[in-house]
Amino acid sequence: MIWEQFLELVNHYHQAPIFHFSDYEKDTIQRLGNLYQTPNSQIKQLMPRLIDLHHCVTTR
Repeated sequence: MIWEQFLELVNHYHQAPIFHFSDYEKDTIQRLGNLYQTPNSQIKQLMPRLIDLHHCVTTR
C-alpha cells in the first residue's frame, strides 16, 4: 500500500526534512494516519520534519 511505502521511505531517512507547500499535506498525513490506524507516536515523529515552503515564501 502506498501509505506504508511512504512511511517506510520517510522512516528510512529519519533525519531528512519533508518539504511541502501548504497545510493540506500536513492534514493529509494526519488523516491517513487515522484512516490506516498508524500509531500516533509515529505520526508525531514526522510532524517536526515538515517544512511548509509556502509559509517560508510568503512570510519573508
